[in-house]
Order: sequence, then structure tokens, then C-alpha cells
Amino acid sequence: MIEMKIEDHLLIPFGRPKWDISKIKIVGVSTSATYFRSETPCVYIDKGQEWPIVMSDFREAFPQKFERGKKEYEDPLAAFHFIRDYLKKNCEIQTDAEQRFLDLYFAYILGQVILPE
Repeated sequence: MIEMKIEDHLLIPFGRPKWDISKIKIVGVSTSATYFRSETPCVYIDKGQEWPIVMSDFREAFPQKFERGKKEYEDPLAAFHFIRDYLKKNCEIQTDAEQRFLDLYFAYILGQVILPE
């Protein structure tokens, strides 16, 4: 058995209370990349880049759900509401605290980008 450790690179599963690591599979390898497929939503982080996950990364985490060029997503506020509603509907939120966290998080973001007149 060979075991490898890849430092400073993370795959972070989310949106499921219990996820099974066996559902994240390596499906291809080339000289320039390793390809993963997952039944669980996840994001990739290269810690060496020191770059945060931001709202626009939603397209990478859910490429089939947030198609580029759709008119209703060209407006940043519409896209914001779509992301919020999608996460609330499709992530397996089990407690009132998890629901409240999403509500507070998105309210905070909205308050940061839309300044009162």
C-alpha cells in the first residue's frame, strides 16, 4: 500500500452532514493536472496561493447549476440571491443554528456591499 501526503492543498467537502471520502475519486491524471470527481460538493484550496474562497467560486463548486451567460445571473444582486437560495435549499442544513448562520452570513455580506444612502 502506498500512501501520499500533499501539503498545502485542500479538498473541502461541504453541504452534507456526513460525507463519505470514498465518494471523492481520482478519475484522471496528466502531466499538468490530477482530476477528481465527487458526489459531494467540494472546493479546492491551494494554501500557498493565499487566496480566499469567494462568491464567484460558486461557479466552480456547482458548474452545472450556475451557467455563465444566463441573463438572470448577470445582475450581481440576482446572482447573490441565487447562491443564497441554492445553498439554503440544497445543502443538508439540519439545525436552526446552521440555518441562522447562513441567514446572518448572507445578511452581513449584503450589508458590506450595499451601503445605505
